Formats: sequence, C-alpha cells, structure tokens
Amino acid sequence: MRGTARVQENSGRREDHCLQGPTQGYICLRTAGIKAHEHPCTLAYQTEIDNLTKRSKTSENAFLNVYKALAEAPDPYPLLEGAVV
Repeated sequence: MRGTARVQENSGRREDHCLQGPTQGYICLRTAGIKAHEHPCTLAYQTEIDNLTKRSKTSENAFLNVYKALAEAPDPYPLLEGAVV
C-alpha cells in the first residue's frame, strides 16, 4: 500500500509538470486572441482533476481500513496494567 501511494505521488508530480506547458501556451495564445488550444488545455486540467480525485479516494479508503483495524483491536490497558504491577 505504501509503495502504491509513493507511485501515485510521483505520478502526480509528473502530471503537474505536464500541465505547465499547455498552460503557458494557452496564456500566450489567449493574449494573441487565438482560442484554438482551449480544448486540449481544458482536457489536461480535467484529467489532472480526475487523477487527484482517484488519489483522494484511495487515501481515504486506506485511512478507513487502518481506522477499522484499530477500532476492532482490544483495549491494551488491562494488559499493560497487569505488566506494571
């Protein structure tokens, strides 16, 4: 699970860099009055949003699984109290 999160994090960083080029190109074209590249730029951002949503859901599920495991674990207090005496 930890390796998967690291791969997703690295993938997210690469995708951030991939968005920088289309964004800069879009800004230059927008100032020139040309709107031909609006659609690919919008698609690039939507893809990034979709990837972030998937990553968020994966993180939430991982947290929930850990929480459930800890909630089902017995209370260690009686064992620790008995060990100290």
